[in-house]
Amino acid sequence: MTYPQGLRDPRPGDIIIVVMGTTGVGKSTFISYATGQNVKVGNTLEACTSKTGMYQIPNSNIYLVDTPGFDDTYVSDKDILEGISDCLRECVSDGLKVSGILYVHPITEARMKGSAMKNLRMFRKVMGDGNMGQCCLLTTKWSLQPREKSEDFEHQLKTNPHFWKLLIDQGASIARFGDSQPSAMQIIYPLAKKSGFVPQLTKEINEGKTLGETEAGIEVLDNIEEAKKKHEEEKRELQKDYEEALRNRDKKLAQMIAEEKQRVEKEINEMRAAQEELRKKRDDDYETFQREIASERQGRKRDKERRTNRIGRWVVRGATVAIGVGATVATAGLAAPLAVAAYGFVEAAAQEQKERE
Repeated sequence: MTYPQGLRDPRPGDIIIVVMGTTGVGKSTFISYATGQNVKVGNTLEACTSKTGMYQIPNSNIYLVDTPGFDDTYVSDKDILEGISDCLRECVSDGLKVSGILYVHPITEARMKGSAMKNLRMFRKVMGDGNMGQCCLLTTKWSLQPREKSEDFEHQLKTNPHFWKLLIDQGASIARFGDSQPSAMQIIYPLAKKSGFVPQLTKEINEGKTLGETEAGIEVLDNIEEAKKKHEEEKRELQKDYEEALRNRDKKLAQMIAEEKQRVEKEINEMRAAQEELRKKRDDDYETFQREIASERQGRKRDKERRTNRIGRWVVRGATVAIGVGATVATAGLAAPLAVAAYGFVEAAAQEQKERE
């Protein structure tokens, strides 16, 4: 894999900072400023530890992970949570150091409603209240409104117990992003210096819980159940409307209602499937995951051994040639046959080792 100058694969001991928040709050913009890379805006965690899922700050051992936001489509929350869980678990299993979490919120929104509140709840469930000292609550988009107004909004976020107050009381720090690389680095470096920690979600999964048994999973299940009840009520109302349309012999309206009812039924079935998948045991998936991690580690170990052996072979070759030349000169050529034979022996041994690899 070829990387731009200053970029490389993450290695054990490298630092991971996870960036969370609702879609559209400025996560990708922040990462772009910090890394100088064009961060694609999206809702996927595919290939979490490849360069397309992690963004390295050039010439450093710090990587930023851009996570998708929990939006208002409750079924997709299951997939998002599963992606975040797998990504965090992979980081921890691979020896990377998760040292901090950034929770991003636009200062243009003084109140947190709908998906913003849901994202904040999920943030707490994923990280754990006991890990808030590793977290920074970051506000963005300060340039989009007067400073006095932004400072008033910030005060509301900091003092409202339904917003950030409890998180700050538990040790979370706050910061303002000024739309520049220096501003981004001033926010990142304090988090990078912190000791590594295991997020609550990862800890619960490692304890043997299913995703649906974790605090974050229970939150998603509750959200799905609430949405499912609303859809079932909507389905009952549609059934009444459908029967009335038939009584009035309005076939066109009845057809439209029937199609809408089918859409609602499909979404209800998707919600049930999501609930079932969250609740089921994932032992097979976990064992597969562990095998994949072990295989990757073994592959890296073999690559390292090959590099070490290759260097060793050239060192031995060089030493043999140097000794042979020295002995030949010192004996006025008498030791030349022995030097050639010694080099031949060393070369044969090197080739045999290479073939075994």
